[in-house]
Amino acid sequence: MSNTLDLARQKLTLALDVPDLNAAQEIAGLVAPHVGRIKLGTVILEANGTPQVIEAMHRIGVLNVFVDLKWHNTPDVVAKTVASVTRMNVGMINVHALGGVKMMRAAKDAAMQTWEEAGRNVRCPLVIAVTILTSQDYDDLAEIGVVPLFEHNGPDAIEIKKHKMEALVVSLARAAQKAGLDGAVASVHEALPIRNACGPKFRIVTPGIRPAGADKTDQKRLDTPANAIKAESDELVVGSPIYKDPNPAEAAERIVREIAEALGTHCGCEKTPA
Repeated sequence: MSNTLDLARQKLTLALDVPDLNAAQEIAGLVAPHVGRIKLGTVILEANGTPQVIEAMHRIGVLNVFVDLKWHNTPDVVAKTVASVTRMNVGMINVHALGGVKMMRAAKDAAMQTWEEAGRNVRCPLVIAVTILTSQDYDDLAEIGVVPLFEHNGPDAIEIKKHKMEALVVSLARAAQKAGLDGAVASVHEALPIRNACGPKFRIVTPGIRPAGADKTDQKRLDTPANAIKAESDELVVGSPIYKDPNPAEAAERIVREIAEALGTHCGCEKTPA
């Protein structure tokens, strides 16, 4: 059981979306032994500065940092940004798949080149692509013209929209793989189709994970840790159910046990994050 728990911890990523750096360090220090990565996004990085936050995390022994800034810009700008963050010695970064294959390829090339230039004395971060945010559904995308308006109101309308969303997300994941990226960010609902399309080595990072009874906040395409494991997600991202808990370490460990239980009944997805 201990090996399964260790694997479950490696599959859990804490999304540390708190603006106060001191509070973030305290939570990170408590939770780090229970998770594989700590994800830092705009909430904390823009309030305190990306280099400063990463350095603060390294000082307390948190080394496997996921920089979640979802870059979406010209290939040249994204390449320069990725190179800069790679020098900060982080484990994972992401870009938007909607930026296109050229932009994604530039991001991966920049990470690899910077790693080589640094004499491999920093980590070469995994570069992954965000497909569609879990706070968005088909109707949200139709509202801004990303997908056609869907006016069919029959009993099968919801399922048809889900299938169309799935096709879009899988297409974006395939584009990320074509660009040489290490994986993609997608909801549980698209994880298994991505696995089938992109194969066993393509990393699937799944946000929108909530243990039973947790607040949904602004997310729409949510699911449980157990269903994420069944869908062959490699990494499960959980935020407020952990960092808002009075005892974040215990909250993380409860989710670890949910993951471990699911791993015990589901074989074939037990890959340890890099």
